[in-house]
Amino acid sequence: MVSDVLSFSTNGIKVFPVTVEANISRGIPDFDIIGMGDAAVKESRKRIWTAFGNQSFNFPLGKVIINLAPPSTRKEGTALDLPIAVSILGAEGIIEATALKDVVMVGELSLDGKLKAVNGILPMITEGKKNGIKRFLVPRENLREAMLCPGVNVIGSTSLRQAVTQLSDKDEGIFTGDGRKNYIPGEEYHEADFASVAGQHECKRALEVAAAGGHNIIMLGAAGCGKSMMAECLPSILPPMTFEESAQTTAVYSMAGKIERAVPLITKRPFRKVFNTVTQKGLTGGGRPLKIGEMSLAHNGVLFFDEITEAESRIIELIKEPMATGCVKISHVGISESMPANFMFVGAANPCKCGNLFEDGNKCNCNRTQIKSRIGKLSIPFLDRIDLQIIARRLPIDKMTEDIKEEPSSEIRKRVIHARKIQEERYAAYPFKCNAQMDRETIERFCRPDKEGIQLLMSASDESEFSMRSYEKILRVARTIADLNQSENILAFHIGEALQYRALDQIKRFV
Repeated sequence: MVSDVLSFSTNGIKVFPVTVEANISRGIPDFDIIGMGDAAVKESRKRIWTAFGNQSFNFPLGKVIINLAPPSTRKEGTALDLPIAVSILGAEGIIEATALKDVVMVGELSLDGKLKAVNGILPMITEGKKNGIKRFLVPRENLREAMLCPGVNVIGSTSLRQAVTQLSDKDEGIFTGDGRKNYIPGEEYHEADFASVAGQHECKRALEVAAAGGHNIIMLGAAGCGKSMMAECLPSILPPMTFEESAQTTAVYSMAGKIERAVPLITKRPFRKVFNTVTQKGLTGGGRPLKIGEMSLAHNGVLFFDEITEAESRIIELIKEPMATGCVKISHVGISESMPANFMFVGAANPCKCGNLFEDGNKCNCNRTQIKSRIGKLSIPFLDRIDLQIIARRLPIDKMTEDIKEEPSSEIRKRVIHARKIQEERYAAYPFKCNAQMDRETIERFCRPDKEGIQLLMSASDESEFSMRSYEKILRVARTIADLNQSENILAFHIGEALQYRALDQIKRFV
């Protein structure tokens, strides 16, 4: 007798449906699994055999063959333990075939037959729903995560024995995924607040503009001027995540095994900080076993690259494509897949070895070759993808000791949220929600400066020879500045402020 059970498996970052077929026949006792399973799948034989005994099930005497279809796709991990065990019980007649129809199950079995949580539940449930499946059986530990997908019925089981009982009684232990229904972004607490940053008003304004439009930004300046501290304050002014963003980010973290089982939904924008020592695998992901990279873990949040000019040029260039496409390609066992990586990039760096290149008073003692070797790592195509390029300077002692109350992040965030709402309404018919993601067509439609603004742009272009990409970046940033000022039109002073955030013009002198 052959028994079929529906399940899901992973191959790298790819989630796909699997049909687990079990056949029991007479012959010398044997238990074999075919269908391109990895080592973890092959080892499930001993886990299942032992779990049967500890859950008071008799393992069949005879030849047991398990086929994992499609056989041409590699399956990874332990999520197929439960469907393999249930398919054997179905082939024995212990579970009726009707009970296994239109239900997807995943789960790892421990030796005592208890069900353990597996990674990637939310992507599996979401993909199953797309395929028309609305009933799922998962480990109890994964129940909260599974219920994030709306409109599905989820059964949470603690053991193989309980799973068999629940499959036979279709009304037992069923929960309905509520998803968006109970979604309320929680109050976010941030240790870093702009109120604790003395001075640096130009940099703070640039970060406000970046947050309001979702723009990439890089800060160049001397060591100790507060670049890293200001970057770490950025999450405190970002708008709250929508349910769709939370679900997308949770799916990534689920695949990476980095979510909390008790509260699986990620409602706080990720902030991932990397240093110049980061490797290609650490940044993009990939390898064997699969590692989700920092760029994907920053999805719908911030990727902060500290001391970026200390990194190798090839590492810096890896960020270029995801900044443009919102995804990163991961190679895994000869297979190339795309992983979401739609992040806001923030870079911080010393412009030269001593860090004083842009300080007043010609304090820099680095020669031209040293400056070029460092700044030259930031290629022009890379910098063209950075919307705001600013210079941070050290604050004089007398300014640091002034008793001035700095504006808190909560006030800045209000302006950012209001600007984002304006953009959401403007782009309601488009597949994006913020100014940084505008394409050329929408730039031509929504970014038309007044006459004085056009003249200012032409004058700046003649002096600095802007590329088309740079020109579009300036217009996007100007659009965000206008939104912060609640102006429907882009005026000359909006263009003027956007041009101030092009430190690229100063950098070009050295590369």
